[in-house]
Amino acid sequence: MKGLKRAPQQIARMVRELPLLLTGKGLRFLLLPCFLVWGVVQPISLQHRAEIHQQARAEVRTEQRLRVLSFIESRNPRIDRLEKQYLVDTIMTEAERLQFPVEFEIDGSGIESVYFLTALISVESTFQRKVVSSADARGYMQLMPATVAWMDERLVTRTHTARLFETDTNIKRGVTYLNMLAMKMDDIRTVCLAYNAGPGNVRRGFWVEEYWLKVLAAYREIQKGAFLTHGSSFI
Repeated sequence: MKGLKRAPQQIARMVRELPLLLTGKGLRFLLLPCFLVWGVVQPISLQHRAEIHQQARAEVRTEQRLRVLSFIESRNPRIDRLEKQYLVDTIMTEAERLQFPVEFEIDGSGIESVYFLTALISVESTFQRKVVSSADARGYMQLMPATVAWMDERLVTRTHTARLFETDTNIKRGVTYLNMLAMKMDDIRTVCLAYNAGPGNVRRGFWVEEYWLKVLAAYREIQKGAFLTHGSSFI
């Protein structure tokens, strides 16, 4: 009964002290538990979001890897197993170095670098590492020794001609050349045309449109994944 009688007095006291609680030390006293809770919850939330992002990225990379592997197998069934693994690794790594302007698009969407690089290599060499063209273009990305020498001069690097048959050297140099062309050309189509015919020829109006159409067709095919089978497996 005493407690019931004191209840109105306690409520009245709380009402009188409320202004004090909402100012100065009182306000800090009320907010302190909130900050403590936020300090615990916020890092967990950020960490959770980071984990979700990493998991989503890993799933995308796994899907890309499977498509690249299967596409290579469909184009060159005789490729050595270890070389195929190294080729896929190199494509996945070097595709991240491609630096196309954000306005460059294929079919109205941003370019998927891994699929684009795979498509271009397919058109250039059908995934044959030691192939040499009648014009002396070499390796997976069919690099001309003269083109590589031109890049070496501007980048102050040195590439021995024999190394153009090495998987990593060839694709690294090919990606570097694509990046250099991307700074000069208007879109991804003209980048491809310049890669095939040379930027000077493209500016003068001489190119082979069929080359771009082949790269585009291969890119679309990789995106659609019609070549994937139940037997496809991860490396």
